[in-house]
Amino acid sequence: MLGASLRSPGVRDQLNPQDGLYSVVVRDGDRRDVRIIGGSDRCWWPPRTRPSSSPP
Repeated sequence: MLGASLRSPGVRDQLNPQDGLYSVVVRDGDRRDVRIIGGSDRCWWPPRTRPSSSPP
């Protein structure tokens, strides 16, 4: 699966070296559950370029 970050390349730059893995922490009082999520193979970020004919 391919992930896409539409705001900035930061997510891509962090997830790609980690093979797409990230963690989710759920806290409930004193209890804390951590899950490792591995749903994507890589993350993509589209560069923000405009065609030369587009207004600024």
